[in-house]
Amino acid sequence: MPKRNISTNFQTLRNRMLNDLLLVVGISALPSLAISLSRITIMGFKPFMAVQIVLVLTIWLTWFFSTKLPYLFRTSILLIILGIATFAALSQIGPAADSKIFMVFFAFSCILFFQSRTAWLLVLAIISLMALFGFAAVQHWITFELDYQTYSHHPLAWLITTWNMGIFSSVFAYMGWRMIIGLREQSESAQELANRLQKISEHIPGVIYQFKLDTNGVYSFPYASEGIRDIYQVSPEQVKLDATPAFSVIHPDDKERLIASIKDSAKKMTEWRQEYRTLSSDGKVRWLSGESKPQLDASGNILWHGFICDITERKKVERLKDEFVATVSHELRTPLTSIRGSIRLINSGILQGKEEEIKHMLNIAEKNSVRLLLLIEDLLNIEKLQSDNLSLEIKSTDLPSFIQECIEENHSYAEQCSVTLNLIQCDTIKVNFDPQRMKQVLANLISNACKFSPPGQAVNIECKQHDEWLSIVITDFGNGIPHNFRDKIFDSFIQADASDTRTFGGTGLGLAIVKKIIELHQGNVSFKTKIGKGTSFIVKLPLKNSNALS
Repeated sequence: MPKRNISTNFQTLRNRMLNDLLLVVGISALPSLAISLSRITIMGFKPFMAVQIVLVLTIWLTWFFSTKLPYLFRTSILLIILGIATFAALSQIGPAADSKIFMVFFAFSCILFFQSRTAWLLVLAIISLMALFGFAAVQHWITFELDYQTYSHHPLAWLITTWNMGIFSSVFAYMGWRMIIGLREQSESAQELANRLQKISEHIPGVIYQFKLDTNGVYSFPYASEGIRDIYQVSPEQVKLDATPAFSVIHPDDKERLIASIKDSAKKMTEWRQEYRTLSSDGKVRWLSGESKPQLDASGNILWHGFICDITERKKVERLKDEFVATVSHELRTPLTSIRGSIRLINSGILQGKEEEIKHMLNIAEKNSVRLLLLIEDLLNIEKLQSDNLSLEIKSTDLPSFIQECIEENHSYAEQCSVTLNLIQCDTIKVNFDPQRMKQVLANLISNACKFSPPGQAVNIECKQHDEWLSIVITDFGNGIPHNFRDKIFDSFIQADASDTRTFGGTGLGLAIVKKIIELHQGNVSFKTKIGKGTSFIVKLPLKNSNALS
């Protein structure tokens, strides 16, 4: 719990206790005043009795207006009343006065309601006054007009003494109890708040921390949430006095820069903000982002309060975006360069009269225009699919005719890759789906199979009905899909590696589009692969829902 909040809460407790004390003293002072005034019969009316009346009235007025009077004013009124009560009767009847209890009450109130230095100065002051008063009495500078023999045997004298001693002892006990209860309530409230914050911090992805650089140059984490276990693989207790275990997992290439940034923040007392890596014992690299603000404590230590989170996934996304921009730039530049070169060559007049060469240049421009159009369509399609804006036009389609059309449309690409397309089997059935979108699916799968097949190999296509499902299998006999790529093969902007991007081309959007389109048809797509043997992509479409789709 912050120190400022603790001080505020303790001051609130003091204020409440002060009001309680004024009320209790006011109530207990009424019988005491009545008993005191009854002593007129044995000692006559004394000036201190008038003072007592004024003091009791002042106590009640202070309590009544407590919500409007400042705390310091009310405490000062209380101490003045106790000080006057101490010396008023003492100056009249000397050591026999029972008002000595007020001196104890005065000291108790000083300690309770004032800062320690002020409290002890006030206590020392009243003790000094009592000593001076006693010295004056011993020197006969003060005289007392009282028959002690008569006074000490009178029941009223003992009644007032018993009452004052008893009631104010009870007040002391009550205030002590009230203080204990108040402090316990504050402690429980602080503990409840700490538990609540602890539970909240446990569910925050990252670590909330207090980091300290002491005057000896030692780094530590006086406080760290449980998230530090995941961030630095250490417990909060392990770094409470020394942060070395946490620094030991910082990536060697980043550690010097990280420490320099901390020192710079400490020197300039400016906000600390860094992105850096950790390296675990198993070789796993993680990216972290941290930020905090420094402040100087009373001991000269520098404290940072802040937050550290894992940004590994964000960095992966940023890397994928960078790779995608580079890939798209390459894929756009290549056909545009070819188109521009062909047109420039034709316009230059060099090929004038050479119809076959001009036709060849125009064919190059046309093919690259188609390539460029397909790239743009992929980008538009993935945007529509991700925003759920792609609609299907479901039609009843003859499967064998449809598959044959797809093979013919992809035949030229297969020839470019020196690959043959073999239709192994196709059941004669009618299926309800969107023909254009399914052509897009098969074009992506067939082109991928051709692209990753060795020259001279075949790509097999099989279409079978299994109960209420249609299964379309596209098989190549290439190198297979790498293990570290299989779990993200249907993600957007993903390709096996950079060399594939340059060797085979493509944006890495094809399989993401395939998956989205098949899911819109209430089907699913999967794959089987073996390194060095090849890969089969399996598309499954429900036949039982064909009527519903139409």
